[in-house]
Amino acid sequence: MNEFDRLMVGIRAEADASGKDGYSHLAQYVATTLGPVFSKPRRGAFHAPIYEGLAVVFGVDDEDNAGRSERGIAELRRRLADEGFPEVGFGRDEGGRTVWAFVVRTTDVESLARIAWEAWNVANGFQAWYTPLRDAQEAACRDEDSALRN
Repeated sequence: MNEFDRLMVGIRAEADASGKDGYSHLAQYVATTLGPVFSKPRRGAFHAPIYEGLAVVFGVDDEDNAGRSERGIAELRRRLADEGFPEVGFGRDEGGRTVWAFVVRTTDVESLARIAWEAWNVANGFQAWYTPLRDAQEAACRDEDSALRN
């Protein structure tokens, strides 16, 4: 078992012991970890390691856009509820950038990523699927992901 998995086991033990709010520990850990990793604002989702049936949806914003970030979080929370994705945890980073994460009871990470981008676009006055902006954002994120893997 690697270091990340050991950490997830510890967080899971805390979450299991404390109920719903326990998953906020996982969300805060994800937000704190992602802040330094991504240099550009982004949205995404992934399956929560070692947590059966849970996924994480996250956002990374720069500190100059804190108001936009708050609007995006509120819109995402509303959309998750409207589309039947139960939120079981929420956390933020402690750093200078606005990084946040939701833990959601689902395995449909593609829908979570789509909803996250739609919520950001709507919260900032764009159409939900403002295609040129979304495509540019996703391309930049893919480029950054490739660079991180290499």
